[in-house]
Amino acid sequence: MAAAITAIIPTYNRSVLLARAIRSVLATVQDGDEILVVDDGSTDNTKEVVQTFGEPVHYHWTPNSGPGAARNTGMRLAKHDLIAFLDSDDEYSPEKLLLQRQVMEKYPDLVFCFSNLEFKGSDGVYINDLLSVWQTDKNIGSPFPTKHARELFPWDRVFKCVQVARRNSRLRHTLRELVEAVALIHVQRPLLHVYLVGEGPDRSIIQSAIGDVDASSYIHVLPSCGFDEVALWMAAADVVTLPSYMEGCPNAVLEALACGRPVVATNVGGIPEILNESCGCLVPPRDAKALAHGLSSVLDKTWDPEEISAVHGRSWNAFADELLAVFQSLVVPGGYRAK
Repeated sequence: MAAAITAIIPTYNRSVLLARAIRSVLATVQDGDEILVVDDGSTDNTKEVVQTFGEPVHYHWTPNSGPGAARNTGMRLAKHDLIAFLDSDDEYSPEKLLLQRQVMEKYPDLVFCFSNLEFKGSDGVYINDLLSVWQTDKNIGSPFPTKHARELFPWDRVFKCVQVARRNSRLRHTLRELVEAVALIHVQRPLLHVYLVGEGPDRSIIQSAIGDVDASSYIHVLPSCGFDEVALWMAAADVVTLPSYMEGCPNAVLEALACGRPVVATNVGGIPEILNESCGCLVPPRDAKALAHGLSSVLDKTWDPEEISAVHGRSWNAFADELLAVFQSLVVPGGYRAK
């Protein structure tokens, strides 16, 4: 009989999307598999949504600690050695687990198996082969120095900017706090400009928040752009900020550091493992005043982009090698996977 799989779905306040994710996994599991939904302290009706499903869907609640901790909790609770992950706002294709199970059984020395992705943009257009897109991007971040990157943008103004690059995310509360923080420091920094790059369902709410503090002249909401252009925005910025409530190990921070840009981010998830005072500033979540102080302190300091990039810049292949080494460290002799 084929090896059984535990599919782990970490979630936080995504009850409106969770059922779709669960149904997509149910469409690809086989007898003996389990689906484990780890509720990372949700305050919505996540539990009730999960309870509408029977076997093999199981529910576990844990205090809010971020998606990385929720995944680790799921691994500790998993019944099976083969583990699959799915974020609660994503879906599996119908044959995903079937194909990956076959690969893992055919090559027992494999530590993990990664699939391709399909992405739907805010314009409704699908990108059906994201791996091919990523394979053309050999390095994390942008190869352009700050001066050259800024020359590629048409604005004739002092480019002292804070830049956020996130795509298709629900950022209502975090960006409200960013808007509030920027409004607090703009009085002392009248040349400061902030660019919010990306799309999301709360765009109109963010624009309304900007209007509430009369900040439309210096906080600019821009549409989504390609991966290369996001890297250019980062390279052109003085500081990149990610004021999230929950994260794993966000690529946005890794990419910004690889571009040589200091980062102001919240002290959540895996961010403290990659960000310290040598390359930016950590601030507590849900605190606009602390965020304003962090942004000011980073903007006041003179940073060496080449030094930041030298420490944190590397190719995606090197990053993949590091990740592979972590997975290999979890495999015990004889081929059994350690939980």
